[in-house]
Amino acid sequence: DLTKSCSEVQQPHRGQHFVGGLSDGDDGAAAMDFSVAPLHLHRSWFFAGRTILMMSSGTSDESQFNITLGLDQKWLNGNVTASVKGATVVDNAMQEHDLGTVDWVHHSGVAFVPLSATPSASVIFGSDFRTSSWYNITQGSEDPVSGTVFSAAIDHGRMLQHQTVSHQVAVLPGIAAENVETVANSVRDDKWLQRLNTFDAQAACWVGGEEDNNSLWTLHASLWYANATVAFPGCGGVSIVKAPSEPYGLMLMLKYSRKPETADAYTLQVTAADPHAVGGEAQFRVTGLSMTGSNCETSGNATVVTVNLPQDPAGIAPGHGLAGSSVTVV
Repeated sequence: DLTKSCSEVQQPHRGQHFVGGLSDGDDGAAAMDFSVAPLHLHRSWFFAGRTILMMSSGTSDESQFNITLGLDQKWLNGNVTASVKGATVVDNAMQEHDLGTVDWVHHSGVAFVPLSATPSASVIFGSDFRTSSWYNITQGSEDPVSGTVFSAAIDHGRMLQHQTVSHQVAVLPGIAAENVETVANSVRDDKWLQRLNTFDAQAACWVGGEEDNNSLWTLHASLWYANATVAFPGCGGVSIVKAPSEPYGLMLMLKYSRKPETADAYTLQVTAADPHAVGGEAQFRVTGLSMTGSNCETSGNATVVTVNLPQDPAGIAPGHGLAGSSVTVV
């Protein structure tokens, strides 16, 4: 993903139009329109509490080499633990299994939970001894460096024709191996985590939230195009009314919670960003909620929220001003 800088990704002549992120100071998201032959993927990372959800959706042309999603690569630090076909195994050797049989992989305090992949894929993980130099990936020293390296990846194999490619993986940082199974089961439970992964829109809704914060649901969305919509049962739905960069869309995060001092009073916190760094007035409709306030008005069984996103004055180079940064309203 680092073969292109953010500024390069935003150059229209390269065919990409969307890169950015948003945050309310606690949770956040990042997204990138990733186009490197033979792949064209829309990619999102949603950060909520102690869970990171990675999504990719797009297409691949016929490929000479295997199409792989790298999950991690670092010096081996302790044991590699995995749950395969429901059995927990501690084995540092390199291994490969069908994605549908791998419940999770854990190493050095981080767990990976493969959720889905199209076309069918395998999960490769473990450690081996390698020798290389930093010069191969940076302008560092050419002196060889050797050591035992842990790596994990999703391997789709070679693409024999133009076809759809997608994958979803949950990342659980700061977790001990003995605690992964319980959290992984929650992540795979669509009553708690609902997911949408398409080329037009990627979104996730966490029903409930961190302990004792009165959260009812948190919804993250990368709406790649202004006409994209998201709807989850039990959570809100969202669609764009006005986007500064039409026909392209917005990044949004909605948090619906109960006010702690009043049992039947609720609040909707909205965070928005324009990853095209155009800025200006943005409006979007949240279905299933009727809220009023300085930034929203009720429209039938929905709430229309208006947010003024930062704009840069003339003469400010892209990426050097406030355009593209997040705005949070309640």
